[in-house]
Amino acid sequence: GCKCDHFRHGCCRDNKTAAEGPDFKGCCKHTEYGCCSDGKTAATSSNLDECPCYSQRFGCCKDNITAAYGLNYIGCEITIRRTESMETTTEVTEVPSTTVTPTCVKTMNGCCHDYETAAEGPKKCC
Repeated sequence: GCKCDHFRHGCCRDNKTAAEGPDFKGCCKHTEYGCCSDGKTAATSSNLDECPCYSQRFGCCKDNITAAYGLNYIGCEITIRRTESMETTTEVTEVPSTTVTPTCVKTMNGCCHDYETAAEGPKKCC
């Protein structure tokens, strides 16, 4: 079988390194500038200015993606509830919202870990 099938959250886009969580979490650690605060997005420079919420006045909500509207996470209440409910659900894999939805999502067996290749069957991506 595929090596990636043995990892709980599948592989990073290199199809070799184990992801630490859904949506390629932790894979950015292996990039030149490391991860943004969301643990998923690869930083494109050392100053992190391309990271989610970096340029927002009040920074990010605790999901590290949604911008806060004020100090002390004002405007983040809905995001916190959504994040908590997602943490109680295991084995849910979603396509990252920052990407275009690939056509393999609409296939019977969904996408392989690269989110481009359609799976040939349950856990059949090699």
